[in-house]
Amino acid sequence: MNRRDFLRFGGTGLGGIALTVLLAEQGLLAQDKSPIRPQWSAQGPSAPRPPHFAAKAKNVLVIFCSGALSHLDVWDYKPELIKRHGQPLPDSKDLVTFQGANGALTQLIIEELVDDVVSVSDARIEAAIGVYLEVGKLVAEGAGAAGLAAILDDPGRFRGRNVVTILSGANLDLHLLTQVVMRRLTRSGRLVHLVLQLPDRPGTLAAVTALVAAHGANVVSVAHDRFRPELALRAAELELTVDTRDAAHRDELVAAVEAAGYPVLRTEPGAVAPAEGG
Repeated sequence: MNRRDFLRFGGTGLGGIALTVLLAEQGLLAQDKSPIRPQWSAQGPSAPRPPHFAAKAKNVLVIFCSGALSHLDVWDYKPELIKRHGQPLPDSKDLVTFQGANGALTQLIIEELVDDVVSVSDARIEAAIGVYLEVGKLVAEGAGAAGLAAILDDPGRFRGRNVVTILSGANLDLHLLTQVVMRRLTRSGRLVHLVLQLPDRPGTLAAVTALVAAHGANVVSVAHDRFRPELALRAAELELTVDTRDAAHRDELVAAVEAAGYPVLRTEPGAVAPAEGG
């Protein structure tokens, strides 16, 4: 049985009902009288019966996403979809859903109420998430931070005005949130990754870490390598990840380490244009 048939037959529950009827006829059902399990009849398994607990709800609402995929379509393995991952959907401009042509619901609202549509980059949205987190102490998902991203992208357009932006969602998993935080710390100079060339002598590692401490920085992680073939004989490579106060403190630390005779290669992601917004 394939996955589609499994969901088609199992999802209706008819197979389970038939099984319980057969087991009841053969006297094989457990005689469980516990109050947590509602009592029911094999002759009328679908008849109304009391729930486990007294009902408190006044209304039951079913939310249906018109045009969304069914669970059958989502469950099926689609090699072609994986092959075309990241490519534009063919003929997406002429896409028709249950609601009509693509944009049929929102286009009339936009035409009536919206003065302009602004496009922002992923980098700006990432910066906006970081500003919400650090300045506002709020968690925002990418779409929720799009309004602030537009302000950060073109601050001159909004300068001197009272601006309201809507934070519309916080659906952000911990892995992505961690990346946003670490990248923001790195770009702002508060987390720096240093690669140093050191003479392979006793006490050199201790001297470097003491120098870092003397300049008020804090070591997060250390990797010391003496045996890579690319290294010169009697040389070692030291990788340090260090907490610093800001970009100026980072530059001060790098200058001090190099002045002490330890060449430094600073490795950081490419910087995003300033987007501190608060």
